[in-house]
Amino acid sequence: MKPNLNNDYFDEIAYRESGGKTTPLDSPLRYNLTNEYSYLGKYQMGTAALVEAGFYQGKVYNLTQIYDDSKWTGLAKSLGVDSASDFLNSPSAQETAIRNFTDKQWKQIEALGLDVHVGSKINDILITPEGLLAGAHLKGTGAVRKFFLHSIDSMDANQTPVSSYMKIFDNKIEYTGNENSWIVGNDVTIDLIAAATNSSINQIRSANPNINVYALNQGQTLNLPSVQNNLLSTGHSNFADKNNNSVPDILESQLTHQKNSLHASFTNQESSETKSTQDQIVAKFIMQNIQKAIERGESLPTMHHVATESQIG
Repeated sequence: MKPNLNNDYFDEIAYRESGGKTTPLDSPLRYNLTNEYSYLGKYQMGTAALVEAGFYQGKVYNLTQIYDDSKWTGLAKSLGVDSASDFLNSPSAQETAIRNFTDKQWKQIEALGLDVHVGSKINDILITPEGLLAGAHLKGTGAVRKFFLHSIDSMDANQTPVSSYMKIFDNKIEYTGNENSWIVGNDVTIDLIAAATNSSINQIRSANPNINVYALNQGQTLNLPSVQNNLLSTGHSNFADKNNNSVPDILESQLTHQKNSLHASFTNQESSETKSTQDQIVAKFIMQNIQKAIERGESLPTMHHVATESQIG
């Protein structure tokens, strides 16, 4: 099934292709850019991509691009493009071309069966539909196929590996364009969502009565209560707090502190338990307290609550 792409995907590609995040996305500097290999515009499209997009029907080149201005298609001409120069000077043509190209790439991804890898983790990269498309944008669907079949991480002329583009979209939630509507990524739990949005679990459950929020699946659309701007960015959608700490990192740090506090309680006791067994007890105890918080509709328990609320039994 074709992924529900929004402008965030195309913005991320543009950031890497034409000027980083310091150049405004609508700047003529992006659209007029030509690199040393003569790739064109905001998304650095070459002959192969333009053919896929239905804009060009000339010879395809692998490295330095050469454009025959007699080979632009009727579609390109309908958008005012009769030459490479025209293409560089037409933001609307470039935006149409990249979307046509992306649609064609997804059809190829499905035809090659590469979409079956979505949700798997390979070389510490969570495979997402956007990641597959990003890898294909960089080096083509053939290179993405080699990554899965032969563990070959192909590079472009600038020595950028396919895997680096696939990782751009590793484990994210995406803004759908509708207020408070998000698509969840893999390994995103209700606890993390509640913490990231400064919401209670009960609020999220009430907003999604037909979804089991305790068993979220990648690709599900989730309606979230209004979020605080300093907690969750709708621009690029990684969970983070106002200090730009990711919620998984916050959770890991919190649990580490909790574990250390509980381990300290063992040091003054005579016990035959091994450290390994103590670790198991601590982990079980932490999860019990987290479950209590979930049942009460609260946010994750603090270190103080976990360490003092109950006794280890």
